[in-house]
Amino acid sequence: MRTLKHLSLVIAGVLMLTLCACADTEISLSSLLRQMVDLEALSARAPSGERCAQASSYDRASRLVDGQRTDWFANGDAGHYIRVEERNGRREMVMADIPGPGAIVRIWSANPKGVLRVYIDGSSTPVIEQEFAKLFDGSLGYPFVPPLSGIRSGGANLYFPIPFAKHVLVTVEGGEGMYYHVTYRVYPPDTKVESFSWQAVERTRQLGEQVAERLTKPYETWRAPSGASVQTIRWSIAPGASRQLSLEGPARIVAIEMRLQAKDPQTALRSSVLEITWDDARLPSVWSPLGDFFGTGPGMNPYQALPCGMLPDGLMYSHWVMPFAKRAILRVLNEGSEPLQLTGRVLVQPVRWSDRWLYFHAQWHTQRPFFSRPMRDWMMAEASGVGRFVGVALSVANPVRNWWGEGDEKFYVDDEPFPSTFGTGSEDFFGYAWGNPTPFSHAYHNQPRADGPANFGHVSNNRFLVIDNVPFEKSFRGDIEVCHWAETTVHYSAIGYWYARPAQAARSFPSVQERMPMQLPEIKTYREPDAIEGEAVPVLRRTGGNVTVQMMVGFGESWSGMNQLWWTGAKPGDVLELGFQSSKSGAFELQIGMTKAADYGQFRLSVNGTPVGEVIDLYNNGVIHTGKIALGVVNVRQGQNVLRVEVVGTNPASTGDRHMFGLDFIKLVPVQ
Repeated sequence: MRTLKHLSLVIAGVLMLTLCACADTEISLSSLLRQMVDLEALSARAPSGERCAQASSYDRASRLVDGQRTDWFANGDAGHYIRVEERNGRREMVMADIPGPGAIVRIWSANPKGVLRVYIDGSSTPVIEQEFAKLFDGSLGYPFVPPLSGIRSGGANLYFPIPFAKHVLVTVEGGEGMYYHVTYRVYPPDTKVESFSWQAVERTRQLGEQVAERLTKPYETWRAPSGASVQTIRWSIAPGASRQLSLEGPARIVAIEMRLQAKDPQTALRSSVLEITWDDARLPSVWSPLGDFFGTGPGMNPYQALPCGMLPDGLMYSHWVMPFAKRAILRVLNEGSEPLQLTGRVLVQPVRWSDRWLYFHAQWHTQRPFFSRPMRDWMMAEASGVGRFVGVALSVANPVRNWWGEGDEKFYVDDEPFPSTFGTGSEDFFGYAWGNPTPFSHAYHNQPRADGPANFGHVSNNRFLVIDNVPFEKSFRGDIEVCHWAETTVHYSAIGYWYARPAQAARSFPSVQERMPMQLPEIKTYREPDAIEGEAVPVLRRTGGNVTVQMMVGFGESWSGMNQLWWTGAKPGDVLELGFQSSKSGAFELQIGMTKAADYGQFRLSVNGTPVGEVIDLYNNGVIHTGKIALGVVNVRQGQNVLRVEVVGTNPASTGDRHMFGLDFIKLVPVQ
C-alpha cells in the first residue's frame, strides 16, 4: 500500500487544483477548470438560485397536457431541436438557447455531424465554428483532446467548459437525425462571469493541461490534504459480525481505501455492507453492499474515476469528501456465510464546521426480478433538503442478448412537474452510445463490466457529476426508464450519491438473498469459423465520418459475434483503412461479411493497394446480412495487411445518412 509520502512524490509539480472553486468571486474558464477536479466543493451548498439542467433531442411527444403525462415513453429521440433559424443563408438547428449567466459543462452525441456553432452574449459571430465530429477525434488539438474530449464506446463527450455572461446559443448545420445533449449550469442573476474566449483558453492552457492529467490518472494524481491523519483497517470479520471505526469531529473523511480477501469475493462484496452514520443520527446515511459503494457491481470490475474506483490489484478507493460536525461511525457488517478479511485505511482531516457543509449520502437499492412490460420509470436516487446530486452507479442483469437500455433518464429538481433533464437513452446518460457493450474507463463515467455476448449478462455503468452536479433546494429525484427491446425479466440495482442537509437515513435495507446477483441462463452466439471479426480490426486511417462498434441484436442471428464495425457520417471520396493480420504470406480467397440497409452506400474495396471485386452496393430496404461474399484471390503478407474502403456513391433509393458501411468479418481462405 502506498504511503502518504509516496502520494506526495507522485503528484510533485502538479498545481494546486483542489482549491475550493466556490471561493472565486467570478466564474471564469479558470475557475471552471478547477471545479472539474474539485471534490471538496461538492460538499458545500450551492448559492441559492444556481441550477444545472440539460437540453437534448428527446422525443417532444413526451409532454404534460393539463398536468397529465402524455406519450411519456415516446422513443423517437433523434433530430429534435428547439427551432430552425436562417443565418447568412444557412439553415441552423438550435440545440440550446440559454439565458445567462451560466456555463455549458458537457456536450454529448451518438452521431455528431454537420457544423457546430456556439454564439456567446448575443454576438452574430460564433466563438466556436467547427465540424462537429472533429471536436471529439483529437485532430484539433487542445482543448479538444482526451480526456476533456473523446469518444468512448461510441459516445462523443466534451467536458471542456464554455462560460457565458448573458446568453449562449448552440446550433448545428446539417444535424438531421442527430442525438445530442447539452448540459449547462445557470448562476444567480448577479453572478459575474467572464465569457468564453480563445484568449482565455490560451491563458489557462497550463491549468487545463494539468486538469487533463488529473482526469487521466485520477488515483495516481490524488494527494492527501495537509493535516490528514490515517486510521488503519485490519479487520477479520466472522459471519454475522461487524467491525466499526468511530471518528471525532469536526472533521471530514477524505479517503477510504480497502482490500478484501474472501473465499468467494463476488459473493462477499454483496453480502457485506458498508454503513456510515453522521453526528446524532440513529440510522446511516451511507448504506450499500461493500463492493457497490465503490461504484461498480456485482464483483470486482476495475476502473478509475475521480471520486472512486477499483484498481486491478484489488484496491477499492473513495475520494468523496465527507464532512461531519460531531462524530462519524463507519461500520462494515458481514451478513454472509464465510469470514472475510479487510485491510486498508481511512484518512480524516480536522476542519472547522461550517453551516455551508453538507452531509454525504450513498444509498443502494434493488428490484429483482421484474418484467420489462409495461415500461416504467425506475427510481435511481431520491433526496430531500438542500444539496447536490453527484452521481449514480447502475447494475443490470439481462437474461437475453437484446438491448435493455432504450429508456431515458429524467431528473426532477425541487418538485418540478416536468424534468429539467430529459435524456435520450440509458447508455447516452452514461456517456456511451448505441448500446455498445465495450467496457471503458474515464474520470467521470465508466462501463466497467459488460459480460456479453451482445447485451446479455451483467452490466455495470456509472456516472459521476462533478462540474455537472445538480443543486437542489427542496428535493431531487432521478429516474431512468425501463425500456427493453424484449419482453423478459430483468434485475436492476443502483446506488445514488448526493450531498444534503439535514442528514437523511437510508430508506432501503435489502436482505442478503435480495442482494445476490441474478442467476442467468447460458447463452451461445454464432461465430464465423476462422474469421477476423470486423469490430476487432484496428482503424489505421479515415478521412471522414465516425467509426464505432454496433450491436446487431434485434436484426437477426446472422452476424458473427452479434457485432459489426460501423462507419457512419462519411461522404463520397472518404476512405477508411483497416488493419488485419495474417499468420503467413501467400494467395488467399478473400471473403467478407457485411450489412445492407436503407442508409448504406456504395463502396470500392482494395487490399494492400490492389482493388478487389466490383463496386459493392450495400443498399437494401431493411437491415440484412450480405452473407459471405467472395471477392476473389488476394496476395497477403505475413503480419499486418490493409483493407481499404472507399465511398463511391449511394443508391438513389437510399435514405438518411446514405453512406453507412458495416463490416461483420473478414475471412482468408487458403487457395488450394
